[in-house]
Amino acid sequence: MTGAAPLRILILEDMIADAELMVGALRGAGLSCEHRRAATRPEFLQQLAQFAPDVILADYSLPGFDALSALNLARKLGPAIPFIVVTGRLDEETALACVRAGADDFVLKDHLLRLPVAVKVALECHQARTQLRRAEEAYRFAVENSGLGLIVLRGDQVVFVNQFFADTFGYSADAILTMRLTDLLGFIHPEDAQAVLGRFRARVAGKSVDPRHRLRTLDRDGGIRWFDMFAANILYDGEPAVQATLLEVTDWQRLLQAERAAADVLRAALDGVPVPIFWKDRASRYLGGNRSFLALVGLETAASLAGRADADLCWTPQQATWLRECDRETREADTQRCFCGPLRLADGRSLSARLILAPLGGSGGGGQMLLGHLETGADA
Repeated sequence: MTGAAPLRILILEDMIADAELMVGALRGAGLSCEHRRAATRPEFLQQLAQFAPDVILADYSLPGFDALSALNLARKLGPAIPFIVVTGRLDEETALACVRAGADDFVLKDHLLRLPVAVKVALECHQARTQLRRAEEAYRFAVENSGLGLIVLRGDQVVFVNQFFADTFGYSADAILTMRLTDLLGFIHPEDAQAVLGRFRARVAGKSVDPRHRLRTLDRDGGIRWFDMFAANILYDGEPAVQATLLEVTDWQRLLQAERAAADVLRAALDGVPVPIFWKDRASRYLGGNRSFLALVGLETAASLAGRADADLCWTPQQATWLRECDRETREADTQRCFCGPLRLADGRSLSARLILAPLGGSGGGGQMLLGHLETGADA
């Protein structure tokens, strides 16, 4: 305790000599302390408020007052203060009553050599409880303010849910805590419910399951929302459980569906154009092409074209290099460019081609996507 602030010890004791013996035992063990003594309930309450003790030492029985009554008051007014009963004699039943009431320890007056150890242990436990409480408060704050729905199931029973999850589905947290897995499946779109149940059962059985799953839910008014669910096996109160975290992606999903619909419309329109048309990403890999282009390179679907480079198509190695150089020049020029040269087609013919490329999606820096079309002529 060298260099530390003295411990503030509040002693509930009607015998001055006994109080001095307690202080002497602490100081004899090298504990620096200052103390106040109280012998009655009013004195105890006054010192508890004014002295703000670090530790309370209490005789079990005093005239008109006792340790258990003092302990109840201390827990109401200063719930974290370590409380040690120090008494002349203590039978097993009384000792058990003290522990049940929340006393940190008890020491007999004829064994005061144990008092410093009891005080040190009580303070260490108090510090550990304080740190744990702060960590739990920080965790709870993060859980409740993360913008994520969080729920924990042990077996089929809900054992934890945060307020965000409850608000998302229009129930109180208390109501959800009474629910079982079968009740929660009612929140999920019927077409997704069985997949969610299967993943949960597999995870409980210890099987390998992808932690991420996209699903649809049903609001109480029948509205559909999209969520990404992240599931994990955890220990909750020392027992195996499954934690699920929900991130709403409804707006993103609707945007994705709109983009896909627009892409389908564009693809249908381009498929009706007799000129071979294609589009590439920033790395000069094909993102798609219309039917005329697919026929030219001998592919059946746009999906089979996606991700390929020119070196993966029917062109000769020299032609693939030339096409990639055309891409580079177009990006650097940041404007539409026209190129002419021979190209070998999927059917083995080699035709003279006029290639027109235009940058898409931004300007400068050589990082744009490209839109191109081919005009083929006579055999080269």
